[in-house]
Amino acid sequence: MKEVYANGHEIAAQAGGGKVTAAFPDVCLSPPAPPAGPIPVPYPNSSFSKDMKNGSKSVMIGGKPVMLRDQSYYATSPLGDEAATRNFGAGVITHTITGKTYFNSWSMDVQFEGKNVPRHVDLTTSNHGSNSNESVPIPNLSQSSAASGGQATRDACPCCAGPLHENQKNPETGEPYDTIPEADFYQGIAGHYMKRRSEMQKLLNELAASNKPLPGWATELASNDKNPAYRSLTKSDVIIAKGGRLRGGL
Repeated sequence: MKEVYANGHEIAAQAGGGKVTAAFPDVCLSPPAPPAGPIPVPYPNSSFSKDMKNGSKSVMIGGKPVMLRDQSYYATSPLGDEAATRNFGAGVITHTITGKTYFNSWSMDVQFEGKNVPRHVDLTTSNHGSNSNESVPIPNLSQSSAASGGQATRDACPCCAGPLHENQKNPETGEPYDTIPEADFYQGIAGHYMKRRSEMQKLLNELAASNKPLPGWATELASNDKNPAYRSLTKSDVIIAKGGRLRGGL
């Protein structure tokens, strides 16, 4: 498929390769049954643009529909939280399992059929019963446009061709960050979340055994500094460099 971009980022479309990987944590009440359970378990959910529903009707990319703001969603099965049980209350935030993935950010100035179009690295939330959700937002991963031929990506932003932005430089030296493969960047983030899963599960088990209330990150959208999944995760903007590589690092 020929990629189509909005503001330098690939538009989310059914024919594209968009994916939401290891959206975490989706805390769901899970077996065993009472009196031993149910037990709150944090699940990582994954969904894909190929499973998009309610897309555009008149505008197509690659012959297939395009994602539209507050209308379209990913409906991937399996999602990742199938081990949870609806009878026990399902997700503690959404009260469902195997729910939909909606975007909650998009291009501000590119619209199809009167609706804004979501793109690569726009944020999503997963396991929806409807299109309003308080789960942790995770970026949709696809592609950004590469730098133009001959551009010195060490000295210019590969997206806007202007001077490097502050997030693209080492704050201690002022030098540009080295580039790393896009897949490695996101794999590192996903790996970090999965390492934190056991820590969060241990805490949930202890709280369940003592009948104490669940922490805010398990029941509502908490700030990143209160969510163990984000601990020690360096915060940096994602900038695509020439050849599908990124400036910045974990």
